[in-house]
Amino acid sequence: MKIRPLALGLPAAAAAAVVAVVAVVALVAVLVSRPGGVPADGAGLRIVVSIPPLAELATRLAPPGSSVTVLMPPGRSEHGHEFTPGDLAHLARADVVVYVGLGLEPQVEKFLAQRPDKRRRDVCFATAVGILPTDHNHNHHNHDHDHDHDHDHEGCDHGGVDPHLWLDPILIRRLVPVLSGAVGAALKTSGRDTPEAIGALIQAEEDLDRDIAALDDEFRSALEPLRGIPIVTHHNAWGRLADRYGLRIAAVIRPIETAEPTPGQVAQAVKAIREQGATTIFVEPQFDAASARRIAASAGASVGILDPIGDGRWFDLMRTNLTSLLGASRENAAKQ
Repeated sequence: MKIRPLALGLPAAAAAAVVAVVAVVALVAVLVSRPGGVPADGAGLRIVVSIPPLAELATRLAPPGSSVTVLMPPGRSEHGHEFTPGDLAHLARADVVVYVGLGLEPQVEKFLAQRPDKRRRDVCFATAVGILPTDHNHNHHNHDHDHDHDHDHEGCDHGGVDPHLWLDPILIRRLVPVLSGAVGAALKTSGRDTPEAIGALIQAEEDLDRDIAALDDEFRSALEPLRGIPIVTHHNAWGRLADRYGLRIAAVIRPIETAEPTPGQVAQAVKAIREQGATTIFVEPQFDAASARRIAASAGASVGILDPIGDGRWFDLMRTNLTSLLGASRENAAKQ
């Protein structure tokens, strides 16, 4: 598989102009890499992330000259994606690996467990934020544990817990210091932990934390007047975001992500939509929307888009989804 350093953009408009300029310079520098993911000047790190939403976080914390490789290309569903041997080979060369855990990327977890490397820093998102595979109640607000940032391997087990952690800004904010710690440890292991490099990393972590906090504020202020609004989602990706900001999921079109809904499930969805007054069914770019559109037609609902994956620009992804939610909310209010 050809290496995929992402040409990431800035977090959207909220940042001040001077911060935007600094971010552009940092992103350009970090994405200059040779084919195969070798840092251009020998000063950077090889960072591998499993899915696109994690790419921008890694890029903003990576030192200049680093490469950030995304194993799963944009446009694919995160469920059941099969990584090739070439994809997994990037893990063996990585200085830092970031993955979600909770059984979302079993091939990645198996590879890392079978190929331990003291040089490599493995960061499991779920472990970093204190979510266990046995936490079947995905009310994640109660998880607020401290974590050692200097673990060689933040391991995860498989489980049935909602793995869509990246759709909750608060969980992303809690991941950042763990990821920053892994980058700092990788710099130390490679002998690149100069005062300048560590100072830049600390500043990058602070800037990223500030931007995530601002995004969380945007969600809270925009969605607070809409608490309790019913929404219908394509699959079970949005429970954490709904819980965080007070939305109510009236129905899910695909209770099993990898299978089309049965006639009985379709009937249940239509019934729930009508009873709870949902006006919009959200489809996802990674799935065939035919079933959702049939349900929308039967229930008298419109169709919107929520994207759980995006193209690697996490801030843009979240703000686009917020815009979609607000549009559906306005439609819901107009029909009341």
